[in-house]
Amino acid sequence: MDAQKYGLIKTIGVSNFLPEHLDNIIEATDVTPATNQIERHPYFNNKELIAENDKRGIVSEAWSPYAREINDALTDPTIKEIAEKIRS
Repeated sequence: MDAQKYGLIKTIGVSNFLPEHLDNIIEATDVTPATNQIERHPYFNNKELIAENDKRGIVSEAWSPYAREINDALTDPTIKEIAEKIRS
């Protein structure tokens, strides 16, 4: 957090912070992270955590465990339909 105060960095991001973690870091440092990188994909929308991030003015950045979901995603009819529309 000192690096931000000294102008060495512009923003601070976190990864996989739950609401209680966010509250702890904000309270301890008086700095609200700009982003929270969280798991989100068609099989796990994580809406509750996104709402908590939004309440604090934190941008949610999505990531997905590629290897775990890829087989289902490649054969999911809805995802295939969307992919075809985007590719066209």
